[in-house]
Formats: sequence, structure tokens, C-alpha cells
Amino acid sequence: MKIKIILYALCLSFIAFSSIGCNDDDDVVEFNKNVIIDIKDVEIDPGKEAIVKITDGNGGYSVKSTDEAIATGIIDGSDLKIEGRKSGVASLIITDNKGVSSVVKVLVYRDLALEAVVIDMLTNSSKKIQITSGNGDYRVESLDKNLDLSIETNEKGISYIVINSNNVELVDAIVTVYDRTMRSASIKVNVKDPYIMIKDDATERIQFRSRTKTLNTVGITFYNDLTQNPGYRTFGWNEGQWKEFYIRIPESIDLKVVGNKTGAQIKYDFYNYTDDRSYLDYWTNIDADPGLEVIKYDEVTGLVWIVFYYTKNQQKSQGIICMKI
Repeated sequence: MKIKIILYALCLSFIAFSSIGCNDDDDVVEFNKNVIIDIKDVEIDPGKEAIVKITDGNGGYSVKSTDEAIATGIIDGSDLKIEGRKSGVASLIITDNKGVSSVVKVLVYRDLALEAVVIDMLTNSSKKIQITSGNGDYRVESLDKNLDLSIETNEKGISYIVINSNNVELVDAIVTVYDRTMRSASIKVNVKDPYIMIKDDATERIQFRSRTKTLNTVGITFYNDLTQNPGYRTFGWNEGQWKEFYIRIPESIDLKVVGNKTGAQIKYDFYNYTDDRSYLDYWTNIDADPGLEVIKYDEVTGLVWIVFYYTKNQQKSQGIICMKI
């Protein structure tokens, strides 16, 4: 009797196990595939096309652009056809019929552009020209060996062409910059003697450091005479208390003759120019002989152009006089 009971229990167990095994075979779960593409980053020119291949996925693909003004895409079988429209960055999102997605990042190249196409600069000087648009990895060159050229990028990622001139004057020297796409942009560089710009300006004026005072300006008294300080010709201005500048040049100096001169004296008080007040600007006397040069005299107009300069307390100062004598 016991043997029958045991056999009966074993039969029931076998039947139950067989039933479970059959149900497992009927309920197999298929997992969704990832959408696999052969390229995830695309770089193209505006108006050009590129193709990305979908190498695996679940079928039934669609695509959407994050910015259709920059780039669009269409699905053609297992291909994603991309069209670049205008410069910028957009993403194309591929989605299959299971809701699984993959993303293609599209960079549409920028035109290479500079902030200027012609510049004037002085001999033995330096100038920076901003690269306002481009695609990075810049290099710059010129056939004119009188220009020293380099690329400089600041902490904000803004790039500049740095142009250094020597003592040679140049007219329409061509400087060309290239980016990593081999796009190019050019700029014409004119290098002039610094005195040419001064001599070309016949405005009667006195300039000292950052301040320029023009003759006949209301509220300013100008000095250009031999009576202020006997034995000297005095040029200068007075714009009110503690807003004064004077340069005295010995009367014996012939200002009609171009060349370097000696014996000048400078005195100024800029204390009430509050935008750049400093202790050095309170009745400062420059008794040491400053550099002074007559760079032009015009016999017809009677105008003389004079430049002067000096260094005191490690501060470099310079100025210009253009007045009739």
C-alpha cells in the first residue's frame, strides 16, 4: 500500500513539472535591440549632404532634428541622409518602432571671418585682429617677411591674429588666416611711419598723454607766444584751476627747421582731471631735458608739428603740438 502511494505522488510531481516546462517554452521574452549607427558625429558644409548607416535596430525608423534651420535628416531604408543648412550645431534623433533612440550630432561649418579687412598700423608696433567666425585650429601667413604673425587665443576662447611690424613701411601687404577646414580670410595691412599720421592731420592742437585740446575749443585758453616766459616760446592750455599744461621751448631754437631740439621744459597740473588723478599730476615739473623733435614745418600755413616725450618715475609720457608760429 505504501509503495502505491509513493508511486502516485511521483506521477503527480512529474505531471506538474512537465506542465511548468511547457509554459516556460511558450512565454519566451524577446529584448529590444539598441539602435546602432556607424557615425555619431558629422561635420559638413552648408548645403552639403552626409549619410549615416543604421547597422542594427528594431526597424520602423523615424528622425527628428533639434534645429531644422541648421540640419535636417530623412530615413531611406537603413540610411540616414543628412543635409546641412546653415552654420551651427544640431542633433538628429533616430527612433525605431520600439521607442529606442540614437543621436547623431551635426556640426555645420562656419564661414571664416575677421573683424576688419584693412588695417593701418605704425612701424615697430603690434596689433590684434579678432577672428569673429571660423572652425578652429587657425594658422596665419604672409608673403611679406616684414610682418611677424601669430595666433593668440584668450581664456574665453576668442582667437586673434597678432601682427607685429618692423621699421619698414608697407602698403596693402596681404595677411591670410586658415582654419581646420582650409577656409581662408585675408586682410590688407598698411604700415606707416608714426609721424606720417601726425603730419597728415593739420588740426591745430596740443596733445599730452591721453588728453588732446583743439584750438578754439570753448572754455579753454591756449598759449602760443613769447611773452609768458621771457626767452621761451610757450605752448599750452588752461581749462580751469588745476587743469593746465605748458611746454616752454627756448626762443633761440628755430622751429622752422626739422630735427631734434634740446632745452625744453614741461609743467602741468592735472589734479582736477578726476578721471585719472594721481599724485604725479599735482604741479609736476619736468626740468630734465625731454625728447623733442620738429617733424614738419609748412611755409604756406605757418604750421609746425612737434613731438615730445620723456619718462619719469617709470611713467612714459608723450605729446604732440600742431600750431602756427
